Amino acid sequence: MARTPSKAVRTRDAERRWLKLHFLLFLVGMVAAFWLNRNLTPDFFWVQWVALTWGIALTIHGVHFARSTISTMGGPKA
Repeated sequence: MARTPSKAVRTRDAERRWLKLHFLLFLVGMVAAFWLNRNLTPDFFWVQWVALTWGIALTIHGVHFARSTISTMGGPKA
């Protein structure tokens, strides 16, 4: 009989999926922003500000995921 995963495992898996999606959107968005920057305003380089801002948001998301993952991993061993 298959065991159903605990709520902590399901929450961690859902958070992992959101983090992967965020990272994929970051990659696609950065490629699009770079393309727009090079084609629409080649004389002014602004894409680094998009990368910095989005990178900070992605880092915060990653830290949140790491902290929540650590907090749900096992408890003290008896």
